[in-house]
Amino acid sequence: MQSSRSRYRNDDTPYHGALLKGTAEQTFEQVARVGEVGPPIMLQDAPLSGVELTIPLLTKMAREIKMLNLLKIESVGTAAKLDALLAAARDHIDGPFDGEEGITLLAVLEAGATDTMTSATMPDQIKPV
Repeated sequence: MQSSRSRYRNDDTPYHGALLKGTAEQTFEQVARVGEVGPPIMLQDAPLSGVELTIPLLTKMAREIKMLNLLKIESVGTAAKLDALLAAARDHIDGPFDGEEGITLLAVLEAGATDTMTSATMPDQIKPV
């Protein structure tokens, strides 16, 4: 049974939904509709998903979608992206989070991140910061 599962493993998508990509407009519309029904939204910028959330798109979302006020950025160059995003839409973002496992923690805190989501691999090193 294990070998038959392995045989088809290459047919699986590399990341949940990675082959189901929309345009920037469709991404905006989807998040806006979620924002219409209630709970605050934390949007995760996860490049492994295959969907690129550009600074202009994130800025538009932060300004126009009332319930979107938390962003977790985990793309390459998180500090630079957070810095540019906060320069464009700081008043609309309550929680800019770092999602790079704390690897660039000091740089992202200097860029304006209010928190980080680290892995469990180095809590003793992160806790004092």
